[in-house]
Amino acid sequence: MKRLIKFLIIAAVFKCLILSSITFGYDLRHLAKDLVKQISKGLNIKDKTISLQASDIAASDGIVYPFSKRLREDLIFAFTQKGAEIVPILRDAQFFVTGIYFIDKDKVHVTIKLISTNDQRIVKTAQKTIKRKYIDKLLKADLREYALCLAKKLTDKLFMQEKVRIYLSIPMFEGKQLYPRLSYILFNEIKIAFHEIGKISLVDRQTLDKTLRGIKTGRVRGIGISHKPAQTLSAQLVDAYMFAGSFFKTQGGIKVFAQILNSNREQLASAQVFIPNGLIKPEWLETKEPFNLAANFVSDKGLEIEIIPNKGKGAIYHSGEKISFAFCVNKRAYVYVYDYNSQNEIILLYPCGLRLPLTPKEINFLPTENEWIIEPPFGKDMVLAFASEYPIPVPQGIGCGEKLNMNLKQLYDYYRKWKNISGYGEAVAVIFTKP
Repeated sequence: MKRLIKFLIIAAVFKCLILSSITFGYDLRHLAKDLVKQISKGLNIKDKTISLQASDIAASDGIVYPFSKRLREDLIFAFTQKGAEIVPILRDAQFFVTGIYFIDKDKVHVTIKLISTNDQRIVKTAQKTIKRKYIDKLLKADLREYALCLAKKLTDKLFMQEKVRIYLSIPMFEGKQLYPRLSYILFNEIKIAFHEIGKISLVDRQTLDKTLRGIKTGRVRGIGISHKPAQTLSAQLVDAYMFAGSFFKTQGGIKVFAQILNSNREQLASAQVFIPNGLIKPEWLETKEPFNLAANFVSDKGLEIEIIPNKGKGAIYHSGEKISFAFCVNKRAYVYVYDYNSQNEIILLYPCGLRLPLTPKEINFLPTENEWIIEPPFGKDMVLAFASEYPIPVPQGIGCGEKLNMNLKQLYDYYRKWKNISGYGEAVAVIFTKP
């Protein structure tokens, strides 16, 4: 009796092991083996060099699910068993493999192609179908898979013969210069994705900072006003293309748009992905004070103005980093904004061009056209905002980005004398800049 029980237990364990191997490994290994068998039929691949990247095997929606990486591993093993040599760099390979799989309710249909590196000719094609239940756990993506999909779509559209340099900027929220936590999460995931693809050479912040420190400019000091957008300027300084991205909240999730631009802001490639809500934590989309500015105003008060940097008052900004401001008035008013930098220079930041009154409790953003980046000198900056119900002439008739020939006390005295003539308000935002 004891022997019978022992036999049944061993049989049950053995059955579980077999079922487990079928579910999580057996069919996948045989899937890869069958695909390679079709590829090698009538074609001697022994001693041939083949490149096979996980990013080159994706679902029909462009997402590189974990199944892609698992299939790649099994394909590498199967090709190696046939005597082929797998090489990591495409230019060192005679052939490369791409694959696509279509996921339906019950099955997954896999197609791979062996392509000649020299002339991009499809040498052989193989197809195989597997039951979805065997790999369902491998068809759940995370943010990295979506970032990899986005990066691959961009690089595929660049038609590159060799590696290109790209300056990667932080994706913006809703197309504005606002950067919630998700901006930085996406930035890091996209950076990892480009590294994994291997066709892109990313320019790091240190390279840009060294370039900026080597530039001497007397045009604008403190908060630098670039006549080109900051992304364009940064990319041009380090001789690279630029990555520009933004994401938008929709009912079902997040739409991420990205593009690669040259120094003339001409689009070289564009792509988008949709990330479902299940992968996005609500706090990742929280923005700071700019969106709540208007709520702080009480209508029966006098004229008030508030101005806040995109990283908050008292924030630290580093060389080459983008900076923007949100400002708001509680009543119809004309607004004037200056930067008082660590060299005691006063520079007009706003208005630029036509001077129009602002609408009450409407959030306004600076810059209005170009982007601003941090340039020397570094230290403490005070961004001063003045509001008046009636237009006030800009002192000395200076233009946007020009230096005012007066000290801080004289500037305050100039605007405060209008208190008795019209409604008046002022505000200040302090920031710190570092190399």
